[in-house]
Amino acid sequence: MSYPTDHLGHYAAISRNFYCLLAGILVLLTVGCGATASTQVPPRSPNTPTSSPTALTGESKPSGIVKVEIQDETVARYLVREQLARLDFPNDAVGETSGVAGQIIFNPDGEINSDASKITVDLRSLKSDKDRRDRFLRTRSLESDVFPTAEFVVKEVPGLEWPLPKEGEASFQIVGDMTVHGFTRPIIWEVTAQFSEDSFSGVAKTSFTFDDFDIDVPKVRIVLSVEETMRFELDFLASITSE
Repeated sequence: MSYPTDHLGHYAAISRNFYCLLAGILVLLTVGCGATASTQVPPRSPNTPTSSPTALTGESKPSGIVKVEIQDETVARYLVREQLARLDFPNDAVGETSGVAGQIIFNPDGEINSDASKITVDLRSLKSDKDRRDRFLRTRSLESDVFPTAEFVVKEVPGLEWPLPKEGEASFQIVGDMTVHGFTRPIIWEVTAQFSEDSFSGVAKTSFTFDDFDIDVPKVRIVLSVEETMRFELDFLASITSE
């Protein structure tokens, strides 16, 4: 079959346009693939450092140690329930001293440096409302003339936030070993404290029996009976510093 010359020219033009379009598409695909390949992130070298997420949000972790130091306003006291001959009801015998010193050292990770964390109470300076009671404790019961101090080595503070709070009230424990009358026993203090920017204050309480530390129960003429449990309290003020 034969076609007019003008029809043949028309089909030839269509063929040329088709092949031009196809070639253009191939060029675009080639350029596009090359651009995509050039923007890919290269494999990371084993020595390339990576950034890690911040451990604390909105608050930076301390970079050095934190020192909590007992201040002069701190008072230690014992409380023992006793029945006096001249009273029909029991009452607490209370002896106090301001001879308290010591510190607690926190490592940068919040752990306690127990080798440097100790609180000491001068038992020789304990005073109650009865000289005879004080004399008996000093010479017979606590024997503070021979064992002048009570020492508490701090090991843990369960329940206390880290970093230390800057405000508000917190309840936590202080766990460690206490040495009294030449005997060392594990002791837990229950603490309630109020925090500020550079200090905190509060009350720490614990208890133990006279037998725990081989202490003689106080015996004086006016005392009919004494409970076996001795309570110990610390009204404390402590400063907070970073090093």
